[in-house]
Amino acid sequence: FSSDSIGLLGSICEQIINKFEIEFKEELPYEYSKIKAFFGKLLGSIQANKNVVILLDALDQLPKRDKGRDLTWIPQKLPKNVKLITSFATDVNDIMNIIEKKLPSSLHELKRLSREEGNTALDFLFESTPRRLTSSQRDLILHNFSENGLPLYLKLAFEESCIWNSYTHIGSINLAPNVE
Repeated sequence: FSSDSIGLLGSICEQIINKFEIEFKEELPYEYSKIKAFFGKLLGSIQANKNVVILLDALDQLPKRDKGRDLTWIPQKLPKNVKLITSFATDVNDIMNIIEKKLPSSLHELKRLSREEGNTALDFLFESTPRRLTSSQRDLILHNFSENGLPLYLKLAFEESCIWNSYTHIGSINLAPNVE
């Protein structure tokens, strides 16, 4: 994720161009209005038999003064082979209002996860590492996670747990109760 919409769109465009070996005569622009148009044109140039899923997390974290917060760079209608999945905090009114107007039938609120779903997600996270937890360490993470149910909390707790040793007693672990 980039810190502004121009960087974000530029990064997405570069990844699509490289992945699908798309050739453009024009260079990637770095002016908001031009890169916005380029992005729309690029999505339309992806071969129909190639499926694309673009995941954008935390759109609400685009800077307040960023032109891209207006989300006009998101096409009203995407090509059938392109899916765009975004996330944003629901208490950020400007982003929420735009999404509700622009894509009302596509809006789905992510509910808090249950302890069982957290347990499954934790298993998935640990598949990518040779690290393991003791049962009491795992219980500590899942207990704290069940208090808020936020996937971000689980990811942060997972990252923190990767520095623990098997002999690290849970009494000496200072695991924050929330994402802050």
